[in-house]
Amino acid sequence: LLKSSPETNVRRYQVQIDGLSPAISIKPSNFSVIADETELKSSQEPITFLLGDRVILHGLQTDKYNGKAGVIIALGDTNNEGRYGVKLDRIKESFRIRPSNIRKYTSTTKKNTHEFKKERDELHNVAHLTPEESMNVDQMAMMRKLMATFSKNNQIKFFGREIDPMPDFRVELIQGTGFPVGVDEQWANERLRLAYEQDSGLPHIMEMVFKTPEYQPSSKDIVKRLATNEREKLRWYLSGPKPGSIYQSHKPHSYVQCVRHDFSNQAYRKEKLHQGTVHVAVGFVDLGILMEADLVPAEAPLRFIGVERSAFAVAKTHVIWELLKQTPSTSPDLDNHLRSVIQIWFSSTWTRDTEKRVKSTLSYLCSKRHPHHPEVRLLLEHWLNAPSMPLGKARKAYASSTTDARSTTSHMMLKQDRIALAKYEITGDFGVGDNPSCGNIISFDCPDGTPPSALDQSIFAALDFKNIMDIAVQNPDSTIMNAAEEYALTRIRKLSHWCQSGKVEVELKCSSFEAMIEEIASYHPWTMSWSNLMDYVDYEQFHKMARQCSRHGDTIHFAYSMNWSTIVWGTCFIDYSGKELTGFRRQLLETVNQSTEQYYCDFGWNKRFRLPLPQNPINTASLGLELQHYRGWADFFFGHAKKHGPCKVANLEHAIASPLSSTGNSTVAFTWTYDSTIQFNACHD
Repeated sequence: LLKSSPETNVRRYQVQIDGLSPAISIKPSNFSVIADETELKSSQEPITFLLGDRVILHGLQTDKYNGKAGVIIALGDTNNEGRYGVKLDRIKESFRIRPSNIRKYTSTTKKNTHEFKKERDELHNVAHLTPEESMNVDQMAMMRKLMATFSKNNQIKFFGREIDPMPDFRVELIQGTGFPVGVDEQWANERLRLAYEQDSGLPHIMEMVFKTPEYQPSSKDIVKRLATNEREKLRWYLSGPKPGSIYQSHKPHSYVQCVRHDFSNQAYRKEKLHQGTVHVAVGFVDLGILMEADLVPAEAPLRFIGVERSAFAVAKTHVIWELLKQTPSTSPDLDNHLRSVIQIWFSSTWTRDTEKRVKSTLSYLCSKRHPHHPEVRLLLEHWLNAPSMPLGKARKAYASSTTDARSTTSHMMLKQDRIALAKYEITGDFGVGDNPSCGNIISFDCPDGTPPSALDQSIFAALDFKNIMDIAVQNPDSTIMNAAEEYALTRIRKLSHWCQSGKVEVELKCSSFEAMIEEIASYHPWTMSWSNLMDYVDYEQFHKMARQCSRHGDTIHFAYSMNWSTIVWGTCFIDYSGKELTGFRRQLLETVNQSTEQYYCDFGWNKRFRLPLPQNPINTASLGLELQHYRGWADFFFGHAKKHGPCKVANLEHAIASPLSSTGNSTVAFTWTYDSTIQFNACHD
């Protein structure tokens, strides 16, 4: 490819054919990008297809079916130019197509979505108790009733404190607003009852067990803590290393391919991005880093280049950015439009207006003016042709992507917050008010072979918790959900302004970053963000590739690790099991509960949260342990970089834990550069 399509001829690109001259002008439907020489070699060999192969059509004289995906239903007919029978997705007729107009669907795997779901659920069950392995809801209710019979003195004797009965938020919801429209009421009733009974004894019963000399973690606790059942790592863990010891043979596993994220599972830090420069975001998932960032002004726009191997993330982000471009300038259309963006980004359901906006945007994105990566185009065209999803179907789809570990409703002190959070937890509704009309087809209607959503996704993992709480504290009569929605709307309004005013230009690349190193370096990025990619790449190899991307100098890098604590002994409460450490465990639990309560009081959060937090005390205690050891891990991580050249670390910080999120509470974020000439000033401390 020599030159992009000029404005006067938007349908054609200038392409230089190997070994031939001059260059030719060619339509985007008649060529595709090849990732490497292996793919080039295979593209020059005779192509054969098997029954059931997923394929994409290209190079047809009519553009109507170019870029369409389907499946081989009949082998090549030697009497008819070797044409294969192809059945295209969402098209009734089948066609006989020449092999030269067919290419294999280049997904990273040939598994179908059902197989992905099975793999996702198996991975979840490795580290979580199945229903057969835990008490049933009736047994939990019996335990709660038994605790209620204890006198205040006995509560202090057994649990170390007086226990305030937990309000039954399931009953509060039923007696208040009732179950949300479209929800399977039997499922919702059972799910909320289980959540209530699970949490009513927390953290008291588990703390009592942890304080006994006999306490030992279960095998599933250990697997979850290490994020693996790898034999060598287990041997290291059980060998009795000292607190702060790091697993030196760490070999990160590649990111699992059996799930996708509808939005980030980690709230981004507020970074400074600069107009007139290039920012490359590797593994961006969504536009969260832009949503949180501050923009340093200049005459030219910020060129934001996102690199992401997930075709789903790229396709969905295309829809969101295009909608931001279309934002009207005046209210009430402005607010309604931005609420549509919130729904597409975060909600399981939509209003009818949002559905109309999405279809219009998809029609534009699928037009001939927009060449896309084949897998991205497949998703965009699938969504364009997808029928409206009935609300009941969306409710069932959402329910299938949640588990009984999902609920944090019990954490809330105020009835209004418990009812609002209970509604969210059984619907996934966000930004739709009380009258959702249809399902989010982007989340729930994808081509077969698309990985399913990760389990138990929550907006409270994606949005900055402290900023949400600032709004909630200032508005005591509102709900925690309203505060989250107000915060999201404020940040998306800012994004819309940047988009409309031309302050930011967004380009999205569907590719692994390994295949993009040379191209990234050619952009001379001023800043780069890496998500938590280093959790899935060998540390030394990561620094080598990151250094190559910024080899022209003047580049500052941002990243965070979510899994660092899995290789550092002493960062988790269960590391301190056994009779000889009984006193330490007791003291640790008392200390972290006191410090957590003081922290919440300092910010005014104690008026919204039940204390001590009704969660597994492993989570509460581990935060205190991580704060002692994360800097030692950072020295280990950046030590791999310093072996091969300059590396300056500007700052390092542990995330503020969100009690409403199951992810991101161990996250450590950092800023660094490989350029020895860059001097960080005091604002980076």
